[in-house]
Amino acid sequence: MITDHEIAANCACFKLRSASRAVTRAYDKALQPLGIKATQFTLLNAIGITAPISISVLAEKLSMDRTTLTRNLRPLERRGLITSVSGHGRSVELALTEAGRALLEAGKPRWSEAQANLVGTLPATTWAALKKTLEEIAHHA
Repeated sequence: MITDHEIAANCACFKLRSASRAVTRAYDKALQPLGIKATQFTLLNAIGITAPISISVLAEKLSMDRTTLTRNLRPLERRGLITSVSGHGRSVELALTEAGRALLEAGKPRWSEAQANLVGTLPATTWAALKKTLEEIAHHA
């Protein structure tokens, strides 16, 4: 029978979530002067890359369920950073507003600094392997 200590030492979910929280804190700290969280910056970037984009397609690309994504988009829409436009049929598509694009651009140097601080603590081969591993986990989980 597996012990509590074995679960704590080997649980992929726990280890990934713990690492994710630590990384998110670092990016949140870097983006905090702009009044935006790392998760919001990621959403702005994803919308900026593919806009206009439907909520369903964005949710799929980000491996999120629509309900969670919609809840996370609301503060961005209230701040006037994104806008909803009519898509094909009944679908709603998202795009960045000028304010959203400006905030995304303002956040890029801060994101770059956080990225460099994190990745800079690792040997290049370790970061490359970790990035590949995380992509594989996201693809297969």
